[in-house]
Amino acid sequence: MSDYEDEEFENYEEDDFEVEEDDDDDYDVLPKTKGAAPAQATALKEVPSPQRGPMRTSYPGNGRPPSGGAGQGFLSRPAPTAALDIPSFAGLTDAQRRSAKKKLAGAIQRRKQVKLCVVVMDDFPQLQSLSKYELYNMGRSQYAGLKVASAQTHEDDKDEEAQTDEIYPRDYSCQVPEDRSTVFEGEHTLSAGGVVAAAGADGGLGAAAGNRAVMRITAMAPDQESKLLSFMRWAGPIMLAALGMNPTAKKLAINGWGSLDPSAGGMSAGSSKLGQQHEALLGQRPVTGSAFCQGPSPLLLAAYAPVGAQLGAAALLQDHTLNSKGVLCVWDLSATSAPAAVMVSEGSPSCCCWAPAPSTSLVFAGMEEGGVCAWDLEEPDSRHPLESINGLTLFTRRPSYTTEYLADVATTAAPIVGIAATPLTESRSRPCQVISLNGWGTVTLYTAALLAPAERNAADADIGLRPGSRLKLVRTTQLTRLGMRTLQPLLPARGAAMAAQGKEQLAGLDQMVQTFSLQVLPGADMQLLAGADAGKVLRGSMVGAPPAPKEYVPDDHQSAVANRPSANFVASCVTCLHASPFLPHAFVSGHSTGTVALHSVHGSTAAAVWPDVSRGKVLVVRWSPVRPAVFYALDSLCTLFTFDLTVSRTAPVSAQSFMLKDKGRQVPSLPTYFDIAMVQTGDEGAKGKGTPVFCVGYDDGLLDVNLLSQKQATPADEELQVVEDIVRGVAGAATKVCAR
Repeated sequence: MSDYEDEEFENYEEDDFEVEEDDDDDYDVLPKTKGAAPAQATALKEVPSPQRGPMRTSYPGNGRPPSGGAGQGFLSRPAPTAALDIPSFAGLTDAQRRSAKKKLAGAIQRRKQVKLCVVVMDDFPQLQSLSKYELYNMGRSQYAGLKVASAQTHEDDKDEEAQTDEIYPRDYSCQVPEDRSTVFEGEHTLSAGGVVAAAGADGGLGAAAGNRAVMRITAMAPDQESKLLSFMRWAGPIMLAALGMNPTAKKLAINGWGSLDPSAGGMSAGSSKLGQQHEALLGQRPVTGSAFCQGPSPLLLAAYAPVGAQLGAAALLQDHTLNSKGVLCVWDLSATSAPAAVMVSEGSPSCCCWAPAPSTSLVFAGMEEGGVCAWDLEEPDSRHPLESINGLTLFTRRPSYTTEYLADVATTAAPIVGIAATPLTESRSRPCQVISLNGWGTVTLYTAALLAPAERNAADADIGLRPGSRLKLVRTTQLTRLGMRTLQPLLPARGAAMAAQGKEQLAGLDQMVQTFSLQVLPGADMQLLAGADAGKVLRGSMVGAPPAPKEYVPDDHQSAVANRPSANFVASCVTCLHASPFLPHAFVSGHSTGTVALHSVHGSTAAAVWPDVSRGKVLVVRWSPVRPAVFYALDSLCTLFTFDLTVSRTAPVSAQSFMLKDKGRQVPSLPTYFDIAMVQTGDEGAKGKGTPVFCVGYDDGLLDVNLLSQKQATPADEELQVVEDIVRGVAGAATKVCAR
């Protein structure tokens, strides 16, 4: 409500109204006269100096800054005089005039006190732009209307279990000698005696399984003390063997002939038949390959074809029992009553090999169907099925990894004719590489990888890996050109277009060659030899191109051997190869026409040729592991030939038939495979070199393991020099031809 609307407004006098006007603000402006011009104020401009910064100019007293000219506003007018001309207006009372004079006098007084100065202002500050995170925290810009909320997702929930039932602990104790700080294999065998006795009647299988189980538990202990104990268990026998005090020495279960046996003067000094007590498992299975283990244990690996493999695939498809599957057996030559391990494959194994030391627990086999299978012997038997065959209970191990599932024409369309393993020293998880050769000259390189426990779930993605297995084969390289074909371009014009489109080109008929055998040469470039048709040995390399010569033949077409009257007009096939363990650049080859040739990798023609040694084809050739100048050849007519270069360079020095004719058998046993090597027994008399042993496999599943006779195991003087002279002759001739 206004002050003038109350009940006393009617009694309000004019004098009081005038007094109220006198109390107004002193800063009121007088009414302007008609002749007064509007005042204009101009700002003075001064450029600041960079050295002095902002300048400030002051004027003492009532001084004013100089004017730039007339008519610039009130700054240009002269100072006011003392006399004031108050205009008179009609209708102004005396009180109004007094108030106007009073206000004018106050305004003039205040104007005199005003001090003008010029101040140079600084630039406006450069503000940094705010980030989205700062705008979000401050709630500005596009985040002004946002609200933060939270919800429970149960990500931090944890389930824990606690033991609520009472546990009854038990204490066990044992006597430990104070002067013993190592554990040997024999002690594990004794400690596992109770387990072996409860396993069953098969002492060989039970003892081996119990021993491996106890040793595996000791090796996998997590604490440092058990790891040290495991190392001492491994290093103790080696050190004691060097001192002649090896407690783990094993004696070969091979009976000697004695001095009265007529065959004592031949190759064998003792024999042991393997597989006679397991006729239900191994009977009528041809032995397709065998290999001795290069590790510290005397082990023999043998590959057996399915029963009735000679009848063809149609007969095998009608049988779904164990007889229709391929079998591989690991035999311990110190306990030959039963195989130490039995492995089963869906295909028919054609060749087999061990992994190089120290990874001798891995076994590989090539199949007639074109696949490669691998087994890990350290896997517990409980992961594999238990089968009973005529009262014999065995754990049949399925492959840990197989490549039979691959639908690759280049690798699975032909049988595997050769397989070998080369060591890798990079890491324990990749112990070796596996090289396979199929019947059409395709070489495939696999890397054996041991998966960590966290990686074993890869079985869901890899079909070839059996669930629970840690062994895996990774295909790294594939080689389809051998010999002179390595000089041809990798891809023709059409092949280059296919490669540009990302398509794989299959090898043509002109690039494929039929092969029968494989031999890997030592060296970092991984050179290999492949026995092919037309009597040629093809040279290849997994790393780059192989050096010259790239092909080897037994003789020149102008030589006397090639033009002999008994020469066969049909080209022979190189059925087997083997490199010398003493001279890596020397190798021997066997042919389907019964010819045996000695080669040097530096010359294309053979250094020595033995034509028409046998009327049948040569199945296997092997160098002697103890004599550099001696090698052996087994033919298809059951005869084993011995070549001694120190005695004769033109013919074998002896021939011995290994056909077995038992009284209870109507059909004799025919040999199908031969192998010879040095096996480690830990005997102090061998001085760490091992014992020379050879094995002959037969077509009925029998293995004949023999000790090499003393005569064949004793090297003559300068045998190595004799072989070097023969090989150097052909190498020198090849050098002269190149020089011409």
